[in-house]
Amino acid sequence: MGECLWARGRTLPFDSNQNSGLARVAKVIALSLCLFLCPRLNAQVTVGTLVGRIASSTGAPIASAVLTAKNTANGDTSSTTAKADGSFSFRNLLPGVFEVRVTAKGFVASQTSVTVIAGAVSRADIVMQAETSTGGGEGGASGVSGVVSSKSVTQRE
Repeated sequence: MGECLWARGRTLPFDSNQNSGLARVAKVIALSLCLFLCPRLNAQVTVGTLVGRIASSTGAPIASAVLTAKNTANGDTSSTTAKADGSFSFRNLLPGVFEVRVTAKGFVASQTSVTVIAGAVSRADIVMQAETSTGGGEGGASGVSGVVSSKSVTQRE
C-alpha cells in the first residue's frame, strides 16, 4: 500500500499500482489499433541484383572466372568470382548501366553492358571464346571477343 488520502476526514488506503494494469491494457489496445488500422508502409527498394552464368562456347561452365561490374554513371566497381557451375551474382547494385568485364585463364576477355533496375534481377549469361595461338610460335589471343548469349530483366515477386 502506498500513501494515504484524506476523504471527508477519513484516511483511505491508496495503491499506486492499482491503475498500472489499466494503463497496460490501454497501451496494448492503442498499439494494436496502430498496427491494424494504419495504412501499410512500403519500404522503397533502391538497389538491384545482377546474376548470370559464364560458359565456354561448348556450354561448359567456366569456374573461377573473375567478373567486374562498373557503374558507367559514377564509376563504382564491384568484383566477384564465378562459382563451380559458372554462376555469379552482384547484389545491392545501384540502378544504372553497368559494364561487366569477364576474364578467365585460357579464354579471351569478354565485356558487355547490362542495365540494373531497382527491385529487379537483371541477368547476363556470357559465352567466352577459348584463346588460340596466332602462329609464328608465339602464344596469344586470337582477338575474338566474348559474346553475350542472353540478357534479360525480370521483376522480383
